[in-house]
Amino acid sequence: MHGGDAVHRVTAGDDGAARGKAFAPEYQGALGSLSVNSSLTDVLARGIEELRAAEEAGEQREAARCGLAVAEAYRRLGRVGEADRAWRASY
Repeated sequence: MHGGDAVHRVTAGDDGAARGKAFAPEYQGALGSLSVNSSLTDVLARGIEELRAAEEAGEQREAARCGLAVAEAYRRLGRVGEADRAWRASY
């Protein structure tokens, strides 16, 4: 691991959630089904989609979570200007 990126293993009980799935902590809420194995372009597309839906629904907390995931995907793709704008908009 580098850059402080964390990978965790999830195990679930009887609730049917995924067992042994690697995830990135920035994928929460509506993006919780994404894993560290998701492509950055998929994360970005899904993040933007969920961000717009959260904004339209007035769900500020979900919009902030999605905005941070979008910013991180942009950053990892080397799109620094877009990452900065997305990060600032998430607050």
